[in-house]
Amino acid sequence: MNDKKNAIIGIVCFVAIWLLCVIAGYKSSHNRNDYYINYIEEVYGNIQFKGEVVQLHKIKRGGRTYGLICIKLNYTNIDSFYRFDNKWMGAENKMSCLKIKNKIAVLPTSFLGNDKRYDKRVNAIFNAKYIEVNINNSRQIVYIDSIGNRFSTNLNFPSNNLIEEDLQICSQ
Repeated sequence: MNDKKNAIIGIVCFVAIWLLCVIAGYKSSHNRNDYYINYIEEVYGNIQFKGEVVQLHKIKRGGRTYGLICIKLNYTNIDSFYRFDNKWMGAENKMSCLKIKNKIAVLPTSFLGNDKRYDKRVNAIFNAKYIEVNINNSRQIVYIDSIGNRFSTNLNFPSNNLIEEDLQICSQ
């Protein structure tokens, strides 16, 4: 009977510790997400632009494919902007990039791949003919295809696995 009681106490302790770890992990993840949202808002929150997709460049690095979209701007509220941050410092995720110069924007796409969770977003990126970024402070990136279908994502400029030289790709 004593062995059975010890086994039950052990299982209860294991489950309690597991639950505490899950809760702590969720809280930590939530704090990182809040930090990143605030960071994006602070750095990019006032930038608005829209234009025609000139080209999507696929960049393979680290076993994954990422992208940069070259956009010929027909509206922007800022003539020039350059930011490249590739710092992961625990909760202080500062991985973002964007370039606007000479009426061309270089917009990062994040991961492009065969992960089913991203199919709608990736299809929207591949089929986009026109892109609107944060128009009317919407905090959205809107991908519009040739027949007018729209797909929106939250404002995000991820520099995952990109290097600073990648932002020159639309100048070539």
